Parts: sequence; structure tokens; C-alpha cells
Amino acid sequence: MRGEDELLPDQVALMCRLLYAPAAATVPAATVVALAMGPTVSAGARITWVTALGLLAGARAFASHRYLAHPRGPAEARRWLWLFLGLAMLVGAIWSLGGTVLLPVNQPVRETLTMMCLIAALAAGLGALSAVGGAYAALAVPFVLPMAAWQIATGFWPRQLLGVIYLIFLLVMAGAAARAARSTREQLRLARENAELVARLRAERDALDRLNEQLRVSSEAKSHFLGHMSHELRTPLTVILGYSDLLLRDETERRRAESLERIKSAGGALLAIVNDLLDVASIDAGRLTLHASDFAPAELLDEVVGLLRSHRESRDLEILASLDATLPGRVHADRERLRQMLLNFGVNALRYTPHGRVQLAIRRAAVAEPGLWLRIEVADTGVGIAAESQARLFQAFAQVGPDGARGGGAGLGLAINRSIVERMGGRIGVKSAPGEGSVFWFEVPVEPAASAPPPAVRFGARVPEAFRGSILVAEDLAETRELLARFLREAGCAPVVAVEDGRALLAAALAAPYDLLLVDWRMPVIDGLSAIAELRAHERVAGRAPTPIVVLTASAMPDDRARCLAAGADAVVEKPVDLDRLAAVLSRWLNPGAPPAPVTPPNAARRAVLVADDHAGNRQLLRELLEEDGFGRVEAVGTGLEAVAAWEQGIFDVVLLDWQMPGLDGLGALKHIRALERELGRPRTAVLIVTGRMSDAERAACFAADADGCVAKPYTPQELLAEAERAIQAVGREARPRSPAGPAPA
Repeated sequence: MRGEDELLPDQVALMCRLLYAPAAATVPAATVVALAMGPTVSAGARITWVTALGLLAGARAFASHRYLAHPRGPAEARRWLWLFLGLAMLVGAIWSLGGTVLLPVNQPVRETLTMMCLIAALAAGLGALSAVGGAYAALAVPFVLPMAAWQIATGFWPRQLLGVIYLIFLLVMAGAAARAARSTREQLRLARENAELVARLRAERDALDRLNEQLRVSSEAKSHFLGHMSHELRTPLTVILGYSDLLLRDETERRRAESLERIKSAGGALLAIVNDLLDVASIDAGRLTLHASDFAPAELLDEVVGLLRSHRESRDLEILASLDATLPGRVHADRERLRQMLLNFGVNALRYTPHGRVQLAIRRAAVAEPGLWLRIEVADTGVGIAAESQARLFQAFAQVGPDGARGGGAGLGLAINRSIVERMGGRIGVKSAPGEGSVFWFEVPVEPAASAPPPAVRFGARVPEAFRGSILVAEDLAETRELLARFLREAGCAPVVAVEDGRALLAAALAAPYDLLLVDWRMPVIDGLSAIAELRAHERVAGRAPTPIVVLTASAMPDDRARCLAAGADAVVEKPVDLDRLAAVLSRWLNPGAPPAPVTPPNAARRAVLVADDHAGNRQLLRELLEEDGFGRVEAVGTGLEAVAAWEQGIFDVVLLDWQMPGLDGLGALKHIRALERELGRPRTAVLIVTGRMSDAERAACFAADADGCVAKPYTPQELLAEAERAIQAVGREARPRSPAGPAPA
């Protein structure tokens, strides 16, 4: 049971709330008593008496208001209680004057009426003052005791008997007040315990609600993850099954090799997913292990850049690399884990950077901790990530696209990176904003290798010794420009002049002769190809021998190579620049005995089926399957938005849309196509949804979006082609080779 002091603030507060009504009734009650006294008591005395009671009633009401204005502790409540007890005693003493000094003696009727009114007023105070033990006694004792003493002192036995009755009444009322105070205290104790119980239950309920919400979010995340994982696993399985079928049908050596390469690539993708799942399981079980060894950061960077080059699909994307020259040539750390994390960052950057640059960097971290720390970062010029989505980036199963929608991949790479970095005792983070690209980074402690060679002077390549000649380099990115210039100077070329745009290239090339020009395609002011065309025109007019020109481009697709050669270039080198390969190309002119670099002829095939799939291997498989089945034109894109744009610009017999694509998914693209059909008045196109999940609900969702059919991964070529034929026939069209289509009618 709680002590009285702990409940005292609540008791005093209850008394204050109950005092408002008696205080308001004091003046009317005193006025009634004064009227009952009659003219035997002077009007001035009665008015003074009523006024005194009114002032005391106002003081009690004001004190009650002040007390209730702020929460009070036990000590402060006790000080206020003494104030209320003093006011009660003063009020009781003033009321007693009406039964003694102001009592109309020798007028039995008025005296009796006056005494009855006084007793009634005293009884009315019981309800308000019984909240605190002793408060009613403070009013009743000075109220009744003077009246009883005055009656007993008259010596007249009837009055003496009345005085005794007054005393008995005082004792009875005091006892009732004490019992009421105990009851009130018990009620307040129970009310407080009940309130605390309710608050505790509410807090527990809120905690359960939060836990349920967390479980719901976790369950949804895992459900989404399982769906996405199904997609990620079924997609390479589809490639494997499809190319296996092609192998059985195709007996040419070249096609067998290509199919085997696709199967190998799809198997590698499956292996990567399985490895990620095993890493997550190891992390959850606390069994993530590290294996340190000596390695060269330059070799690690070379290897990852090469792997990312094979992942890149956009011709407008450059992959660059930068290595801090102050780093030791070899360090001691877990090379495979660092490679895994750098590759995870790089693949994500490629996924969300349709054009521009992706730059990998390994440098010495500026940290307060002692020893050698590596800072490894991947910066891109992609779409960027909103601040509210960044908090979820490093959570398992989270797949965050640029607009908060589902991104590509399984959603495990960044969470694995975070766990590995934490296990290494390092830090990880991201800096990004929508439309401004992203920088993913981590810093980890390493040790210099036991027998480290001098710091690496450059990234990659062995410096050739037989190069001679003057070189003009045109590259807008400062780091690449400096890397190329340094490499050429170390190779023996002199002078080496570096400029940053096409206009400066023209000015320098026309001002002085050079043995070779090394020109980036994508540059500000005047791009590289325009500058080359203008320079070739000037050479023809001036009758000058053509200067050898090597173009650096982020894409070495056949048609891009053809454009470079048509503009007047002599060779094309793909970015990121492999310095060994660049040296081999330059040796054609700086060392004439070297064999020339091959040039791939352009490919201008046009086809009549639109395929949208974010998996490059799956797109290639569908292209080959459909071509072999007699479709004359197969156009393949990687996103839903690209699918809508391609459909709007051409006419297709059938459209195959992968459901799960980053950004605008397959169902979203289908809805856009159907809306454009109505808007442009074009005939209905057969559209199939290809998905790794095929529950009844998902099949219903496909048809609710107005699809003509759906195909579950993994599928056999026969199943896909049969479904495509069925969908085409369902919309009244015939699958046959078509001539290249022009733009859609507006």
C-alpha cells in the first residue's frame, strides 16, 4: 500500500476541486443566515459578517486554483495543506460568530432558524473537506466549539443541553469525516494503481503493436525477397535450359561455343546468388570468417574493372579507375572480401547509371586511428537515391531503386558489404541525392605486406620502352587525362600535350603537328568525333598527311566502332582504358612492327518481336530462340520505360515483358502500351508477361492488366514459342518475318 505522503498531492487536489462549489455557495448561505437573525442584530454587523465570509470564500477558491495550476509533490502539497487548514479554521471561527455574538437571543423562532442554518452550513462542508484527514475538523472545531461553550456558559439547563448536543454533533461529524478521508485515500490509491496499470498495459500494447509491425514488415520483406529470389534464380535457369536446347538443335561449332558460354555465364550468376545466400547465413550465425593474405591493390583494381566491363551494357557509360600512388605496392588483408565488396558496389553503380561514368578508387584513408587504412569507393553519375531510402540500403532483403521502388538484384550485396566491413572493424556509407549520382564507400584497416615493393607509380600496364613521338591527348576527365599523359611520358613519348575538350583539341592540332592524337569521344563544347571530322577536312584542304587518331570510347559496340572509323579515326580503344591494350594499339604507329588492332564490322539487324528483360543473358537467349523460329526482327531492351518507347516507335507482332524489372516493371509497361493503343488508335498488340512467380493471384494480376498471356520461368523454348503463337493468333495477327518497321503513326 502506498504511504499517505505519496497520495497527499492527489488528496489535496481533490479537495481543491470540491471546494469550488462550497466557496460559491458561501455568500448566499451566509445571507440566508443573516436574514434569519432578523432586525435584533444590527444591519452593519450582519453585512460585515457576510462580507468576511465572502472574502474568505474567494481566498479559498483562488488558492485552490493556484494549487491545481501545476503538478505538486508531497512536500509542496503538505505546505499548501497547512494554508488550506488555516483558512478552514478562520472560516469556522467566522461562522461561529453567527451562533454566539450575532445570535438573536430571546427570539426563539429566529434563534432556532439561525442555528439550523448554521448547522446545515457546517454539514455541507463535509463533502469537500473529507478528502483530506483533519481538514473537516479544522473547520468544525472552531465552528461548533465556541457555540457549545456559549450555550453551556449561560447556566440555563436547556441551553446547556443544547451545548452538549453541539459537542456530540461535532464528534459524530468528525468521525464521519475521518471515515470519508480514509475511503477517499483508498479510492485514490486504487485509481492511481489502476491508471499505472492501464498505462503499463497501454505501453505493453504499443510495444506489441510495434513488434507486430516489425514482424509484418520483416515478413513482407522476406516475402518480397523470396519472390525476387525466385525471379533471380529462375532467370539464369531459363538461360541454361534455353541454351541447352539450342545446343541439342545446333551442330555448328561456333554456335555451340556461344551457347556453352551463355550457360557458363548463367551458371556463374546462380553461383553468385548461392554464395550471397551462404554469406547471409554465415553472418546470421556469426560465422563470417576472414582470411588475410598479401596482394597488390593495383591488381585487385584491374581485376574488378575487367569484371565490370563485362557487366556494362550501355554504350554511353565509362568505367574509370584510380589508385593512390602513395599506397604500398602490396598490403596484407582479406583480398577476396575486398574484391567482393568492390564488385558489389560496382555492379550496383552500373545498374543505376544508364550513361556517364562509374569511377572506382582505392586510396589511403584519412582517419584518426593509427596504422594504414584503405578507403575504397565507387562513384557514379547515375540517378541517385533519395535520403529517406538511404537508411534501408544496407539492410538485408532491401531492394531500393532510385525512386524508392524495387531495384534490381537479390537485395543482399550491400547488407553483406556492411557485415564484412563491420567484421573488419571499419566503416561503410553512402553519399547520394536524386539526379546527382552516388558515392558508396568503405574504410578498413590493413597492414603493409611483410616484403612490400616501392609504392606503385601507376595503375596497370607495363611501360613500353620503344615508344617515340609527340602525342596530343584530348580527355575531359582530369584523372583520366593525367593518367594517360603520365603513361605516355613514362613510355618515352615527348612532348605529350593534354587538353580537355574538342575545341582545344582542334586549336592544338592545327597549331602544331603531332605524331598521334588520342581523343575521347564524349567531350563538352565539341565532341571527339565532330572534332576528328573537322580536322580530317582541314587536312584534305591543306594537303597534309593524315595524323593517326585513336578514339577512346565507353562503348566498343560494332556500330559505335563503325561511327568512329567513318569520322576518320584509325583505331578504337574501349574504356576503362587497359593500358597494356592501349600500348599494343599505339605501337602500330609509334612502333610500326606491331600488328594492327582488329575492327569489328557494324551490325544493323532489325527484327519484329519486342523483348524487355533486365537480364542480359535472357535477352540474348530470347533473341536467338525467336530468330531461329522465323521471326525476322527481334528488338531487345532492358527496362519497362525502354519497352514503351520502343513499342511507340515501331510495330511488333508480339511483346515479351519480364514482370520484375527495375523502375517501371512489366505490368506497368503493359498498362502504358494499352493506354497508348487507345490514344493513338493503333491495333492491339499481343503482349506476354514473363515471370519467375506464377501463383493464381499473380496470373490473375497479369490478365487484370490486360495481358494476352503469361509464361513462368524457367520455360522451354517450345513452351515460350507456343504461347507467343497462341497470343498472336488471339489478337488476330500472324507471326511472320516483316520488313523493317517505320515509326508508329502519330
